Amino acid sequence: MGEQGRYDSERYRTARYRDGHFSKTAIHEERGRPWRFDQDSFSKFKRDPKTDHYLRGLCFLTRLRPLNGASAGEQSRLIHSVATDFNADIDDEKYLDDLLLWTREWLGEFQTREVFEQYLNNEELARQILLISPDNHNA
Repeated sequence: MGEQGRYDSERYRTARYRDGHFSKTAIHEERGRPWRFDQDSFSKFKRDPKTDHYLRGLCFLTRLRPLNGASAGEQSRLIHSVATDFNADIDDEKYLDDLLLWTREWLGEFQTREVFEQYLNNEELARQILLISPDNHNA
């Protein structure tokens, strides 16, 4: 299944994917229409030989919000951690450095910012970036 040797399955365990692998069909419903995803859904993606990342043919769809490299869940985890830390001191540079290191450990190595940097460093890939302002009547 997929590239199981290339990632830590412990990080991706969920109630649906108990083994940490995308091994079952997932159904995402958007505006009443179901979208089915399985391993074949990703079979056309190929790794870029220079970066070893999947770059060509990728589309990014997101709500109108800043792309700051962390999901809402990841941001909530960070905020909760600081809010419940009795030793939290946002004026202490060492505390902030330690917090940044801790955050990087669980945030993941390849976030939105790094993806855009990869695209912008390659003119052909950069032409694949399309930003669309939503129609507010249908949002």
